[in-house]
Amino acid sequence: MPTRDLNNSRRLDVHRWSDHPEVNKFVYELFDAEIAPELPSLSGRGRKPRCDIKYQFKVLILDLYLLWCEDPDACLGVSRTDSHYKEGSIYNALHISTLIVRCVDALVDLGYIEQKLGTESAKQVTRIWPTTKLITLFQSALFSVYDIGLSDKIELIVLNMKVRSGQDDSSDDETSYRFVTKPQEYKDKDFKPIVEMRESLRAYNKLLQHSYIDIADLSKPVISRSYWDQRTNQAREYRVHVGQHNKLVRRVFYRGDWSLGGRFHGGWWQQIKSEYRRRILIDDQYTVEIDYSGLHISLAYALEGVQPPKDPYLLPDLLLDGVNAVDQRKIVKSLVLMAINAKTRKDAYQAFRAAQDKGSYAKKLTNVELETLLDAFVDTHPAVAHYIAADKGVELMALDGRITASVIDYFTERNVVVLTVHDSYIVPEDREHELLRVMNRAVHKELGEYQIDMQPEGLTMGAIRGNSLLTESPLGVDIIKQLTESKPSRCSEYCARRDKFKAAKGFYIDEKTSEPI
Repeated sequence: MPTRDLNNSRRLDVHRWSDHPEVNKFVYELFDAEIAPELPSLSGRGRKPRCDIKYQFKVLILDLYLLWCEDPDACLGVSRTDSHYKEGSIYNALHISTLIVRCVDALVDLGYIEQKLGTESAKQVTRIWPTTKLITLFQSALFSVYDIGLSDKIELIVLNMKVRSGQDDSSDDETSYRFVTKPQEYKDKDFKPIVEMRESLRAYNKLLQHSYIDIADLSKPVISRSYWDQRTNQAREYRVHVGQHNKLVRRVFYRGDWSLGGRFHGGWWQQIKSEYRRRILIDDQYTVEIDYSGLHISLAYALEGVQPPKDPYLLPDLLLDGVNAVDQRKIVKSLVLMAINAKTRKDAYQAFRAAQDKGSYAKKLTNVELETLLDAFVDTHPAVAHYIAADKGVELMALDGRITASVIDYFTERNVVVLTVHDSYIVPEDREHELLRVMNRAVHKELGEYQIDMQPEGLTMGAIRGNSLLTESPLGVDIIKQLTESKPSRCSEYCARRDKFKAAKGFYIDEKTSEPI
């Protein structure tokens, strides 16, 4: 039995690719010398695959190499079912088919990888990982991880739909089946803005791929996160790879409807908590994060023709024993966000508790306590009461998706990286005031006269320096000193990763200062 942690895994990326000469030499020599003789003949009758098997082997071996470089203890999840590989799908640009499973089997037979077969009916895909034999080859490779990327044909616009799964499709009883989200096929003519959105995203992703984005004091570029697995009813952990190959951003629409959603998903910065995001550096520059305060509630107010309040989550009274106003506001914010997206209050309460940290005060709140908070919120904000537990979130996400698109396009056109976490934005700290102006302009474009409050994640250098009375005072000088000293120090491992990336991308490092030139 394998000793690997099978939960420490990620799915095979069917768009992994490289045209680097040393990559091609490595892959095709291995394929021709050892893999091809192990494969049964593919000649004869029948439809020929759109993608030759040696190119499918290339996708597999490159993704294994990249995984090994990122996390030597991790596994790669590979589905063995025919339905997983749709050669003509817009989401499978390289036309990967079940031939890739034959490549897996050949590598197993030759001792290059180990595997733990999955149970597809239980939604457990097969896990594979390299043996010492393959690792030895990886170590001798004359290329680096930065010579490997993704196919430029990858689809960046996704149309999702919830579909029935796991039970009798003839039943009309919703409790007898569950839903899973699957991407739906579409054509560009189905929605006029698709082509323009795709081109904007291609430009944005190209900028991301050529920019170094990392956490300054993170020695190992992996962050462990926990989540509650409702299928097994237990807590599980997963690892977020803080790396330069985990930066792809897509735009996703929901429920098979181009008018719902349109948010930007992807990038490791969306998968980590705010305390880590504060320590992100973009091209070795310190950053600042600014978000819209109470975005969805503010959008709802604007749609109702009412100017949004400055802080909609701050209730007039404290309603929980032993909880101060700041902590109550955090609880109310999380609860209301869940309630906007839920169909019923009960669903909102369940979703709220599932999102809280294990053992936290918020996770132990009862339905009665949450009901008290939600009632107080509705009483305080009657103008938007009908947005609560009415499944309105996906409609509001269409608005915040367009706002974010405006912010991304502005900075991409100026060759400046902005990282998005739905309603918050991270930019180099010298762009703070510019970001505020752009955010204001994006809101005005969508909402006209209505304004939404914007707040940095904590006190920022830009906010202090923008107040001449404060900067000239002893207090201001002291705050600036504290902010400067609180900035994360670049650890040696971060510097090594940065220098390797810069060298691979054609940048150069000053040997005296160790700074990029």
